[in-house]
Amino acid sequence: MRLLTTLFFSFSFFLAKSQDCKVEVPALQGKYEGDCKKNLADGAGKATGEDTYEGGFKTGLPHGKGIYKWKNGSWFDGYFKNGAKEGEGIMHYVSPTNSDSVIKGFWKNDLYAGEYEKPYKVHMKTYMVASVSVKQEKSRRANEVIINLESVSGGSVDIHGPIPKKAISFIDIKRGNYMMRSDVDNMQKRNTYYLRDVQYPFRAIFRIDQDDDVEVELFEPGTWVVEIKMRQ
Repeated sequence: MRLLTTLFFSFSFFLAKSQDCKVEVPALQGKYEGDCKKNLADGAGKATGEDTYEGGFKTGLPHGKGIYKWKNGSWFDGYFKNGAKEGEGIMHYVSPTNSDSVIKGFWKNDLYAGEYEKPYKVHMKTYMVASVSVKQEKSRRANEVIINLESVSGGSVDIHGPIPKKAISFIDIKRGNYMMRSDVDNMQKRNTYYLRDVQYPFRAIFRIDQDDDVEVELFEPGTWVVEIKMRQ
């Protein structure tokens, strides 16, 4: 009899704790199963109300990896931060009249930011390349890539005569293409290369002289400026 009484009170205590574990999203309030901390959903759990969410929680809000399903059938499978979509995910929109639509990519502050986390990526540079910076020229509408290659001492003169500037000797295209290239070499320490009518996404290795490489990938159409600075 004492054992049954102990089990009854243990179960009652557990049930009370489960009921006290609050989910802070009104549409998810109803039933909660999972980890709890300071009377708030925290850890792995599942909340069911008008909507349903299963995944990570923190201080009563979806946080981390999870799946959120709305009452209309739409759902999001991805990452959350403090109750908002944040990071990589897949959004599936259910339409009662048209075909369903799916969006893949990255979210920032609950808003869709784009297919890629960043619109570009520097995959690699060799040691003699001091730095690589990439920026998009929003004011220009052409699909082109402008590469500025800057030397520290190239183009100047020492006791042995002129010091040659660093130059791009070859472009190894890994993805996409371009239609035309033009070079400008009338600046003292800099060579500039224009790749025009670029097809995106564009990924290429820029060979500098014979020994150094820079590999850059550009995901979105537009005008991009790639600044490459050498150590010498």
